[in-house]
Amino acid sequence: MAYSCPEGSDRIRPRGDRTLTEEVAPGIHQIDTEAFGNPRLIASYLIQGSERSALIDPGFPSSLPTVLARLEELEFDVRKLDYIIATHTHIDHAGAIGELARLAPESRVVVHGRGSYYLRNPAKIAGGGKSVFSPEISSRFGEVEGVERSRILPVSDGDIVDLGKEKLTVFYSPGHSTDHISLYEKESSAVITGDTFCLHYPELADVLIPAGSPPIYQTKLILAELKRLSELDIKTVLTPHFGKASTQDPQKFIQQNITTVENTRNDIKELFSQGLEFHQLVETLRDRVLDGSGKPAEEIPPFLRDTWLRAMLRVGLMGYMADILEYARNPRPFHGL
Repeated sequence: MAYSCPEGSDRIRPRGDRTLTEEVAPGIHQIDTEAFGNPRLIASYLIQGSERSALIDPGFPSSLPTVLARLEELEFDVRKLDYIIATHTHIDHAGAIGELARLAPESRVVVHGRGSYYLRNPAKIAGGGKSVFSPEISSRFGEVEGVERSRILPVSDGDIVDLGKEKLTVFYSPGHSTDHISLYEKESSAVITGDTFCLHYPELADVLIPAGSPPIYQTKLILAELKRLSELDIKTVLTPHFGKASTQDPQKFIQQNITTVENTRNDIKELFSQGLEFHQLVETLRDRVLDGSGKPAEEIPPFLRDTWLRAMLRVGLMGYMADILEYARNPRPFHGL
């Protein structure tokens, strides 16, 4: 099996009691961005530190009204936001950052140095999204706005985003994309993973699905970063797709991610050898996820089951193809600031 359900998670009953906002660690709220009106696909995180605040990965441009509504429910004034952080510049994570930065005029936008160029050139973010997502999905992205150079705070491995007593340590993790970072907050022992960790949707019983991404996805780097993060004292794992890890043992969850990334690579290589066409590979992987969830198809929300899952598996498969065939090992040029 390429995909597995994390030990300790509920295989049958989804986390239906999840609310649109939830305090998942001290001072950290998980916000359901409700991508395209669908719950529990993409999570953003608000950290209210003792002195400063940060919002991580606000999602698609079209999700911003939902994010703003959730902030208002938390009685948080977006105009007072100090930092907007992108774990990476893919449209489902960073698409809303430009408009959010305009609404929070005193905020700084934190991104790895390689991501600065893309935030300043929103057509690159939109174009990248359209190149991997279907027209059905890309037509619902919304408009990506750019970020002024002066607003961008580039970071690299080991840098600190200071929120007061709470400090976010940057871990450069380029396996998913060359501008990818994860964040560790020592005070709450929480790690905000970005797409280094697997996708795990509650309506699919949290079956683990590696977050592959073309054109330079590298499992070797993903595994190295997972192992590096496993050396930290982690109490809470916070992922974008979707939410706080359901298992009570973060170290076990990390090990399950490692196993799934490795096994998926081996399984896809085996499927390649069978001569299946690309769409057949996607459908085979989708069937395995649905089977792994242990749920009847009619109990899974149609958009997740028929549209989103296929889209994410297509993108993931493209990433694994790049990794297995090794046709894009050299990262694109670093545009800098």
